[in-house]
Amino acid sequence: MSIIDLAAGTGIGGIALSKVLKEKGFSVKLYLIDLRENSLLIGKKFSESEGISCEIIKSDVKNVHKLGLKADIALMYGNVHATFSPIDLNLIMAAVSETLNENGLFIIQGMNNFYYVFYERGYKEILPEKVDKNKILISIHSNYDHFNGMFKRYYLDLISGKKIGIDIRFWDFGGIIGISKIFFKEVNLIRDGILGFILAKNPRGLKVKDIE
Repeated sequence: MSIIDLAAGTGIGGIALSKVLKEKGFSVKLYLIDLRENSLLIGKKFSESEGISCEIIKSDVKNVHKLGLKADIALMYGNVHATFSPIDLNLIMAAVSETLNENGLFIIQGMNNFYYVFYERGYKEILPEKVDKNKILISIHSNYDHFNGMFKRYYLDLISGKKIGIDIRFWDFGGIIGISKIFFKEVNLIRDGILGFILAKNPRGLKVKDIE
């Protein structure tokens, strides 16, 4: 069984899934795909320590269909969908659909960011993100891109002075499910509060060239 972990970082999600499947008797080949090479190298070392066969690939996940891979499962773990615009997510869905086998499964794990931010927490210009003796991290609203549907927020550590700007999409599950249904025949949600897994099964056969 082959698994591709998209925007994998250090591969925590993909390695955990591979371990479970291996314990159930499956032979598993894992591919970690990300643009962050240092994170991939950490993931490679971690997977080897867990006895998982793993290959790391430095690539934009929107280009996964160009890598010559075929997979049974694609995984996007840890709320990384929040970094992708609707345009990006459409391209990713198409690329994954093109890469998966006929009965393949795309698993997206994360948070209902829209519900949490706009209903439970409330969107604010300035928000405290983390406060302890070593870090005082705040985020500050910068702007909103009406074409891409992305918010720009800057994260500033008041102790170290380090800052980074991040483009964020506050996805809800319904939005992701709606796009998933374009590319997959069956889509389900397993939810625990604001956290959940979207399971998109059986690609419809749409390809990236069909939507570009």
